[in-house]
Amino acid sequence: MLADLESAEKQITNLEKKARGQDKDAAKRLAIMNTLKENLRNGITVREALKGFDGASAFSNFLTAKPVIYVLNVNEKDAKNGNNYTRLFCEKYSKEPYIIISSRIEMEIAQLNDPTEKKMFLNDLGLIESSLSKIIKLGYKTLGLETFYTLGPKEAHAWTIRIGSTAPVAAGKIHTDFEKGFIRAEICRPDDWLRLGGEVAVKAAGLCRTVGKNYIMQNGDIVNFLFNN
Repeated sequence: MLADLESAEKQITNLEKKARGQDKDAAKRLAIMNTLKENLRNGITVREALKGFDGASAFSNFLTAKPVIYVLNVNEKDAKNGNNYTRLFCEKYSKEPYIIISSRIEMEIAQLNDPTEKKMFLNDLGLIESSLSKIIKLGYKTLGLETFYTLGPKEAHAWTIRIGSTAPVAAGKIHTDFEKGFIRAEICRPDDWLRLGGEVAVKAAGLCRTVGKNYIMQNGDIVNFLFNN
C-alpha cells in the first residue's frame, strides 16, 4: 500500500500538469487518482476502492489492485475446521477469498506416490482433497479462469481460458491459425465421456454437439475444433 501511495503521488504530479493544459482525460483520471490516494492513506486498497467501477482495469498497475487469496496455515488437527485464529480472520476479511491448509499434511501427502493411499490418508483426517488442489481451484475462481480439454489417441491436454471465452478464442489457445480459420467445434461433456467410455460411445448416444463461433465455452468442455488451413 505504501508503494501504491508513492506511485499515486507521482502520477498525480504528472496528471496535474496535463490537466492544466486542458486535457480532459487527464482531469478525469486525476480526480480518481486523488480519491485512490486518500483511500490508500486510510488503509483501503485500490481493489476495494474500485470495486464495481467499470474503468478499474485502467488502474491494474497498482499492487493492491491485484486479486488476492489468503492462505491460512494451521496445525494438522485444525485442517478441517480451522481454529480461533482463522475465525478471527474470517470476521475481519469475510469478503476476501481464503483457504485453510496444513503445510504439514501437504508435506506428508507429497511423499505418497499411490493415489489410493493419498485418498485414504485424507479421508482419515476428514478431508476430501489436498490443499494444493483447493488452492488451484480457488486461484482459477479468483482470476476468472476455467479449463477445456482436447483428447487424442496419444495424449490429453488441458487448456486454460477466461470465463466467458467463445469457441474461436479457445481454439486460439491451441494455435492462432485455429482461431483465424475456425469453422465449428464438437463439444462433449466430461461426465458423459467418463460414464460411457469415450468419444465413440458419446457420439453414438447423441451427446456430442456441434457449435459455432458464438458458443461460450463451459468449464470442463472436451473439444474437437474444425478449421480451415
